[in-house]
Amino acid sequence: MGFSAIPPRNDQAVAIQAIDIWSRRADAAIISLEPPWAELLAGTDPATLVRVVQLPLATYYRSKGHELWIYLDPGNGLNRAGESDPLAAAGHSLTEPAVQMLGTAPMVFSRASRRTSPTSRSSRSSEGGWTSLSLGAIVSSQDAQRRYIVRHMELLDRASAIGVFQLTFTDLDLPALSLPADSILPLFAYNGLVDANLQPKPALSAWDEAFGRPLASRALY
Repeated sequence: MGFSAIPPRNDQAVAIQAIDIWSRRADAAIISLEPPWAELLAGTDPATLVRVVQLPLATYYRSKGHELWIYLDPGNGLNRAGESDPLAAAGHSLTEPAVQMLGTAPMVFSRASRRTSPTSRSSRSSEGGWTSLSLGAIVSSQDAQRRYIVRHMELLDRASAIGVFQLTFTDLDLPALSLPADSILPLFAYNGLVDANLQPKPALSAWDEAFGRPLASRALY
């Protein structure tokens, strides 16, 4: 069980504080990322990118005893119907064989980090979560978010899942992010188990209850 390092705002101190808080209720961490298309297309050595950008975070996770899971998304994580924004901006497409070959280069990260997520077909879940605030036609509340976590854990137990990740541990501090008008990130802004100031929401207690169970009884990795 674990989270990713998505912070509420672009503040390294807050990002580290958030990791320290969720590390107390996690035994794994996930690094979810798109290939660094702009750098790869420019000819930057993938091993250098891993060493400079990703390895410090992986090392920090390791220092806390976390298993490391890597999720490499070659497309657009916020628009499943579209290409990666940097790839499209460079005039390329994932349909190009050369780009597909280039996209495998970041998997050097798997070798550099030595241990990665299991390769079996066991069930696992990596989710953005559920909003604790009503947004447009989406009606929700902090209690609805808590009930979502409870139900999610029940379903994963039935599936004998080996892992579950909530990608956003914190809410997003929208005023601090200066998003473009057409950004869909506000739809995910209140999915955190703590708010943008790292204060707990009721859903955190539901997560903690599941994490506090003996490993065998929660059927999770």
